[in-house]
Amino acid sequence: MRIMFVGDINLGEYYTSFGHGPGSYLKHSDVFENVRELFNQADFVVGNLEAPLTTHNLNPREPESVVLRGDPIHAASLKSAGFKVLQVANNHTVQHGAEGFHETVEALSAVGMCAIGLNGQAVEILEVDSQTVGFLAASDPVCQPKHEPADFELT
Repeated sequence: MRIMFVGDINLGEYYTSFGHGPGSYLKHSDVFENVRELFNQADFVVGNLEAPLTTHNLNPREPESVVLRGDPIHAASLKSAGFKVLQVANNHTVQHGAEGFHETVEALSAVGMCAIGLNGQAVEILEVDSQTVGFLAASDPVCQPKHEPADFELT
């Protein structure tokens, strides 16, 4: 079994690339065009979906509402690129609220992809050619250290 792993995936915009980020690019092109041949060498691809796929409470005139937010219709782009499993246990998948998170999971499920990292989720088992592999993901942002502004004083 050959599995490829990909780091952070954002099918939306970044602060520094409004109008030129992955979300804008997807309107006219395939963001996976240059890696599709590589991905096709794997039985499936696993990635960290760092930005939710949601239109819930979207305000296109508000940068905070647009940044790190992809459109749910682009779940199909992930599927066609070879993704089978997407890890959603991270800080940005909940950036646009619980409804946005749930819309993301539903969009992935609708195209036949597996979202891992859901609260209370059992190990997700996949089998390819009689070989079995399990996936589990978790995130605990409560345990991340918090710094007071004084910790960052410049001298």
